[in-house]
Amino acid sequence: MFWKKKNIKDASSYLEKIFPIEVHLPKVEDYLIWDTLYSDIDAQNSINGNFTQSLFEQFNNNERALILRILDNYRRAKRFARLYMLNLSYLSEQSRGEIKLLDLFWLELLQMYDKKVYNKLANEPNSLLYYDNARYKIRNGVLRDATKGDKDVYAGDKFWKEETPHILEMMFGNYIKTRKQSICYTENYEKYFTLGVSPYKLSIKEMKNLFADDTNPDEVVNEWVDSGKYLNSIAYQLKQVNVNQLEENQLKRFLCCILCFGIRIVHYRNSPVWTVKEMLREEQYDKDVEKIAHDTVLSWVRAKLGNEEVLCYLSSLLNMLYVPIEYDEQNNKKKSFPLVISNEEVETLLKEVMKSHLEKHPEFTALDVMNEKGVLGYIFSKCCVHVECENVPYNSIYKQFAFDVVIAHFANKKETPTQKEYKEVYNAMFQVNIPVFDNPEDEFFDWDYYRSEELDQKMQEYFGSSYDNKLEEFRTKCFVIE
Repeated sequence: MFWKKKNIKDASSYLEKIFPIEVHLPKVEDYLIWDTLYSDIDAQNSINGNFTQSLFEQFNNNERALILRILDNYRRAKRFARLYMLNLSYLSEQSRGEIKLLDLFWLELLQMYDKKVYNKLANEPNSLLYYDNARYKIRNGVLRDATKGDKDVYAGDKFWKEETPHILEMMFGNYIKTRKQSICYTENYEKYFTLGVSPYKLSIKEMKNLFADDTNPDEVVNEWVDSGKYLNSIAYQLKQVNVNQLEENQLKRFLCCILCFGIRIVHYRNSPVWTVKEMLREEQYDKDVEKIAHDTVLSWVRAKLGNEEVLCYLSSLLNMLYVPIEYDEQNNKKKSFPLVISNEEVETLLKEVMKSHLEKHPEFTALDVMNEKGVLGYIFSKCCVHVECENVPYNSIYKQFAFDVVIAHFANKKETPTQKEYKEVYNAMFQVNIPVFDNPEDEFFDWDYYRSEELDQKMQEYFGSSYDNKLEEFRTKCFVIE
C-alpha cells in the first residue's frame, strides 16, 4: 500500500493532518428526491403528455413516504426512473393496454429493493401468494402476523426486507383498486415478468377486434378456440366488457360471441362454460339494452336450429341456461339470477331443437328415443332440465320438456315398433355393469337401496321426475301390441 511504502504507520492520523475538519453532508430533503423522480420520469415520457402527472396523482401520502424510504437518494431515484421508463417504452410498442402501469411501477420498485422476493414472485408465486376468486392475494403472515384461525398462511422463514410486504400490498392486497389489467389477476400475472402476452392467451387487442364492423363473431370465436387460446383466458376477457357502454351493433356482436363460445366449449370438461350463463344475467344489462340483448339471443339460437351439426351443443347450452329454483340449508329459497331470456323461452327453444332434429331424421323410430347413447337420446336427455334443486340427495325435480314433442311425432308414424321391443329396450336402459347372478339370494343382497336410488335418479334425469305417467303414454301411443 502507498502509506506503507512511505513508512506511514498510522494512515488515519496522517490524513487528519491534511483534512483536519470532518464535514457532514446534509440529508437531501424528500421533496427534492420526489421532484427528481418526477422530472426524470417525465423527461423520458413518450406515451402521452399527461402520463407522469396522472401517475403521481395516484400516490397518497403513505405511498409517497414508502417510495421515498426506498428511493432515499438522487442516484436511486434516477436509476429507478430510467429502468421503469425503459420497460414502459417497450410495452407501449409491444403490448400497449395490456398492463396496468401503476402495478408495473410497484413491481419495478420491488425488483430494485428486494431482488430475492422479486425472483420468488417470478418463479414460485404460490410461496408468497394464494389463489382466491381468479386473483392472487398475499399469504397471511407476510404483511401481518397470522392468527390461529387463518388459512393460506405463509410457511417458512421471513426472508424479505422491511418494506417488502408494503410493496406487495400495493399489488396483491385485499382492498386495492383493481382494473382488468391488474397484476393480481392470474390472467395477467405472467405479463409483468415477460413484458408480453403469451400466444395462448387472448390479448386485449384481439378482444377489441371483435367489435370491428366487418367481423363475424362466430368466425372470430372459432379462430380463438381453434388456434389453441386458453378457454379461461377468452372467458376472462369477455367478462371484462361493459355491455352497457357498447353501441347497439357492438352489443349484438358481443352477445353472438358469448353464445358461440358457449357452444364451442359446452362439452369440454372443466371449461369456463358457466361464465357464459353469468354474462347473460339480466342484472348486467341496463333497461335500455336489455331488450336488445333478449332479442339478439333468441334470434341467434333460432338461426342455429337449421344447422344439424350444432344441435347437440345447442341443446346442452340451453339446458345450462335454465335457471332452477334453489334452496339453502334451512330450506329457504335462494335469490335467483334470471337471464335476458326467460325459463319459459328456454323451454320453448329446447322443444324447437328436438322438433328440428326429428324432422331431419325420418328414419328414427320411437326406440331411438330410449337409446341414451345415441344422438337423439343425447338431445332428449338435454331437454330434461333440472328445475328445482334441494340440498337433500335424490330429492331434486327434473322436467322433460320434449316428451310431448316426441310423442306427437312418433304417434303418427306408419311403421311403429312393438311394445315387446319397448320392454326389452326399457329393461336395458342404465343397466350397464350390473352383474348376473345364478343364485337369487345373491342378487337380492346385491341390489340394495343405493343402486335402486341411483337407477331412479338416472331415469329422472332422462325422462323427468314424474316419468311413470309419461312413459306409459309414450308406450301406448308410439308402440303397437303384437
